[in-house]
Order: sequence, then structure tokens, then C-alpha cells
Amino acid sequence: MINRFVSLVLLATAVPLSAGDPAPVPALPVTQAAAYPGTIAIEVDARDTVSRAFTTKQTIPVAPGTRDLVLVYPKWLQGNHAPSGQIQRVSRLAFTSDKGPVEWQRVPSEPYAFQLALPDGASKVMVELTYTSPFPGDAWRVLMTDAMLNLQWEKMSLYPAGWDINRMRVKPSVLLPDGWAVAGALDGEVREGNKVSYAETDYATLADSPLFAGRHHRRWDLGQGVELEAFGDEAKNLVAKDEAIAAGKALVAEAIVTFGSKHFDHYDFLLALTDQLGGIGLEHHRSSENTQSPDDLSDFAGNTHDNSLLPHEFTHSWNGKFRRPAGLVAPDFHTALDARLLWVYEGQTSFWDWVLAARSGFMPRDVVLGSLAEDAAYYSRQAGREWRSVEDSTFDPMLGYRADRPFPSLSRNRDYYSEAGLVWLEVDQIIRKGTKGKRGLDDFAKLFFGVKDGSWQVLPYEFADVVAALDAVYPYDWAGFLKSRIGEAGQPAPLAGIEAAGYRLTWRSEPNPYTKQARSGAKGDFSGSLGIRVSGDGNVSATQWNSPGFAAGLTPDTRIVAVNGLAFTQARLAEALESAKASKVAPQLIVKRGERFETITLPYFDGVRYPWLERVGDKPAGLDRLLDPRRK
Repeated sequence: MINRFVSLVLLATAVPLSAGDPAPVPALPVTQAAAYPGTIAIEVDARDTVSRAFTTKQTIPVAPGTRDLVLVYPKWLQGNHAPSGQIQRVSRLAFTSDKGPVEWQRVPSEPYAFQLALPDGASKVMVELTYTSPFPGDAWRVLMTDAMLNLQWEKMSLYPAGWDINRMRVKPSVLLPDGWAVAGALDGEVREGNKVSYAETDYATLADSPLFAGRHHRRWDLGQGVELEAFGDEAKNLVAKDEAIAAGKALVAEAIVTFGSKHFDHYDFLLALTDQLGGIGLEHHRSSENTQSPDDLSDFAGNTHDNSLLPHEFTHSWNGKFRRPAGLVAPDFHTALDARLLWVYEGQTSFWDWVLAARSGFMPRDVVLGSLAEDAAYYSRQAGREWRSVEDSTFDPMLGYRADRPFPSLSRNRDYYSEAGLVWLEVDQIIRKGTKGKRGLDDFAKLFFGVKDGSWQVLPYEFADVVAALDAVYPYDWAGFLKSRIGEAGQPAPLAGIEAAGYRLTWRSEPNPYTKQARSGAKGDFSGSLGIRVSGDGNVSATQWNSPGFAAGLTPDTRIVAVNGLAFTQARLAEALESAKASKVAPQLIVKRGERFETITLPYFDGVRYPWLERVGDKPAGLDRLLDPRRK
């Protein structure tokens, strides 16, 4: 066995036989459009809430005569749009077979893949894998606490390379801590003690069907096959206000009216009400993973600023899961993806999350307008727009998933979300103006996403398909418009849609309802004035490039110690800015940078400012009509 495996490894990795010879890089097996021979059993033991470790046992059948097998850890993950598989958290791997030990090594050119040399006559391979959840404070999100967990199957399993994951049958099960409830979109749930088993499915669907589990759980029927499955750190988190559940039911109704179809037989909002489990908002075809604050349901009115999340992820069942850019469709989880149409996938979804949140009452209209005002204000002063297009920002997940960006206003970030959403608002208003109010993006939604009602099969699209559907709603030079707005740098700030819809961006000394709620009263939010945010102890963060704060040297390594000779408080800084507006005398700051203290003169005289959307005139505006409910 050892000698044969060494020969196999020399062949598989093309190790040179003499020093100095170049070693060709081996390729993984080409994925073929064929069903994998046999059903893979996957059992995850999720009972270790102390070590926060998930231990998986897989049984993988192999065809007679198989001697070489490559197993791959999922790398390119749908929804992340990046090679973000967390293989570094795989802390133990072991391989055996029904005919004895299995020798293995990592494929040198692809560290997500493992080359196995099987004994003669082996008919199945057994895999043991331990995935360790981060603890609080680590760089990645926590997946397990003593009260709940988020099981993502693709993080805790391997799959055979060379076979289509949509035709790879699997039989999943999970072992849970005593007394824990579980929820997810998988079919055929059977519970025996701590073990929960599910019906056979394919590996692609399994990876698209995460579970939430925990000791505190409650379920609400939102109608039309949609359920809210909530888990809390404590039982009190699950005492929901009536208006929260009513808004959830309205959201379901508004979405189905808007898109004119359903592409699921049932759908689960998996919602963790927690400050312990890591934050997430991730779409799936028949469910979504969401975390919000522990009091999100019990204090619904106090958390409306955060309520675009569920409308966003629900929209993805139509836009992103059923209809998906062709470049994001692959037969496996190791093929590189082309994400350049994320400005449709995520950008139009951002448009619809504003609209559906308002139409359903998930967010009050003034909070939605405040959120739009914040985005409009940010992009009206964003330095990075001069050199980088929205389309180029679609590469950001691949350039470093969740990577630190010290000055995102210069480097740009994932602007294919919010800026593209504002562009789609402009598209809606162009259609409405051209059709005298008879049509809008609602008509595009029904035409583009509402087709094949009841179908779950992915329907890919290209740029030309988007243009053709827009043309069918209202003939216009959509290709030229989108190529300039989305594909070119140096475009005007994306305010045209807001202005065409009867509003304008303006500034006031009081925070708008969204900013006030989202920023805890906005006491430390000086982004509209100095271009910075400041914590209660004076630490500067989120400095915008070329802002007045940036010009004065108030970068994120700075702490403001004193304002005009008095110890720093957020209120004193605000008072100093207002005083300077009246007196035209620049405030004096003492700051600490490292071990050095400096005195800074701040030549800023516009006072404290917060962005608002202000209606132009007294007639009903296009934006108001867009946000009006559609359900009867």
C-alpha cells in the first residue's frame, strides 16, 4: 500500500524525478454531467457546545475498482460570491475504508482538495471531519453557543471531485444537544431522541439548506407556505409584538404580489435573536439565515432600522436563487465564478428590500427615506467613485472576503449593493416617466422573475437578457445607460432617481429617523459634517477620504482627548461645531496618536449635519407611489 501510494502521489502531483526539472501543476478531475454512483451519508454531531466543535462522519460509496479518489472541501460558496470556504477551521481529518486504512495527501495546487489512495476492493470510504466554530472575538462568525447553533452543511463535509453536485445524492442527519429544537428547509424530518434525520436530497440542495437549532424556539405561520422560525438567547426574546408578525405576513403577501410567482413549496425565515451567535444575512432558495438583535421581535418599533434584512433575503428566492447570473452557475463548489452581474443579483435586491420593507410596514416610510438619504449622502461624497466603477466592485468578495479596508470611501467596497440599488431607482423612474406612470420596475419584476411559477430549477441570465426584459417594459437605450452608470468610473452621484421621484438630498442639524435609531441617537455620528464617527471615549473611526476630518488628520488611529480646552465628550464636539458655524472661529482639538499628543485646528464652519430626503413641492411624489402597498 505505501509503495503504491507513493507512486500514485508522484503521478498525481507530478513531482520531478531529478532536481531542477519543473513540476507541472495537476488539475482536479473535470466535473462531468453525470450522477454520482451511490448515496453519501452525512451525519454531523453538533452536541459539543463547550468546545464549539462540529464532528462529521461521512460514508462515501465508490464504484467497483476505484483506487484513486479526490475529495474536495467546498470553496466557492453561493451567496458569498467568493472562494470563502473556511477550510482553515477543519481541525481534524481521518480517512478509512471497508478494506482498511486509506493514505492521503493534500493536492499541492489546490489545498481544498485531498488525494486518496484506496485499498484494492474498497467499496466505500469513511471520513471523519472536525470543524471548530470560532469563539467570540475571533475574525470569523461564531456558529455555536450554549443556547443555539447554525449548521452549514458545506462547512462540515467533503464531496467527490469530478461529479455534478446537483446529481450527487446525500442522506443527511444531525445529533443535537438535549432538548434543542431545529428548523430548516430540508424535507422528511424524522426525530429519534437527539438524532434528526432528513430525506435523501442532492448535495447542492443540502448546501443550500442550513439549519438553526437551539434551546429557545418559536414558530409563526406567515401564510402562503412561509414560516418564521425564531431562536433566542433567552425565552424572553421570543415574545413578539403583534405588529412584528403582522409585518411578516404583509411582507410575504407583498413579495408574491410584486413578483407574481413562487419558486418554493415552503420557505423558512431562520432568525436568530442573539448577540452571541455571529451576524449573518444569507439567501437560500427555500430559506434564509438571519441574525438580529435579541429584542428585535419584542421591541419591534425600536429596531425598524434593521428591518430591510428579511425583505432582502426573501427577494433573493426570486433574484439570485431562481434567476441567477450565468457566471454564478457551476456544477461544483471549486470552479471559479464570474460575479460581474452582482449589480443585478444584489443591487436590484437592495432596491426591492427598501420597497418591500415600506410596502409591508416592516420599516416605517420615514425610516426607509432616512436609509436612502444615508446612501445618497455617502455616494455624493465618495472619493473612490472617481477611479472605480460599480461593476468593478463586484470583484471585492474575491479580492479578500471580509478583508479590512482602512478607507473604503477611497478603495470602494461592495457598492454593487446600495449604489446599484439607487441606479435601479433611476431605472424605475425612467420607465414611469416614459409610460406616464403606467409601468415601472414592478412590471420588470413580473416579467423577469415571475416566469415559470412553481419551478425551482435555476434560470440563468446574461446582461442581454436584462436589457431585453427592460426593453419589453419600456423601449430605451438600456444597454448604454447601464454600461455607463454601472460599468464606468467617474459617474455622477446616483441622485437622479431620487430627484426624478420627487425628492432631493438635503442636510439638517437633527438626525433623520433611520440615522437616529441605527446610530443610537447619532451622538457620535459626524459623518455628514466632519466625515468621521467618534466613540464615547473619543476614538475616531470610519474616516472618509478627503473629508474635513481627514484633512485635519482625524484618522482611525486617533483619539480626541479635548475640545476647546475641555475634556472630550461627543456633545462638546457637536457644540463646538455649532459654535464655529456662528462665530467662524475654528475649534481646537487635542488628539492622541500613538504616544504623541497634538493640537489640531479644525477649519470647518457648516455645523453638525445629517442627510435627509426632502419632498419637492406638495403633490404626491413618485417615490411615495412606489412605496405604497400593492396587496389588497
